[in-house]
Amino acid sequence: MPELGFRQKRFERRRRLILLGVGVLGIFAVGYGAGFATHSLASSTPEGQTPLACVTLAVIPADVVPKPGEVKITVLNGSARVGMAGITADVLKDRGFKIASVGNFEGDSVKDPAEIHYGPKGVLIARLLSAYVPDAYLVEDSRDNKSVEIIIGQGFDRILNKEQAARELQRPYASPSGPAC
Repeated sequence: MPELGFRQKRFERRRRLILLGVGVLGIFAVGYGAGFATHSLASSTPEGQTPLACVTLAVIPADVVPKPGEVKITVLNGSARVGMAGITADVLKDRGFKIASVGNFEGDSVKDPAEIHYGPKGVLIARLLSAYVPDAYLVEDSRDNKSVEIIIGQGFDRILNKEQAARELQRPYASPSGPAC
């Protein structure tokens, strides 16, 4: 008699597992079908038009950035440490950069090591400068020229030498391009 109860329990467990499996497969099938239909509708193009391509390229900065002697940068002190903009400007000048001006940042003090502010036309100059100041944050703004400012913050402590910066400029980064990106 005890064996009958065991077999009946085993049968019930198997039945529940099979029903659970069928339920999970049903949910998966509905989700897959909805996703397929949504993707098909979203990725279709109107008749006679070809889809726009989006390509992600690996860009090596050293291949596209200007040389330090070809750019002018502004150095601003955004920290409470007196004279940091002048000292930083001297070191950057030794690295080959042209210094447009040196001064104090008029906004709140910068707690990060440094911020590099640039507009869309100054992105390559900002990438070059960030190779020399690896802990700097890149901040794109709406300026419509190639001007670039580095704001020295409380945590600023180093500028790489030319060899170290050259190694940084060899590290590729992803750059999406194409009309659909």
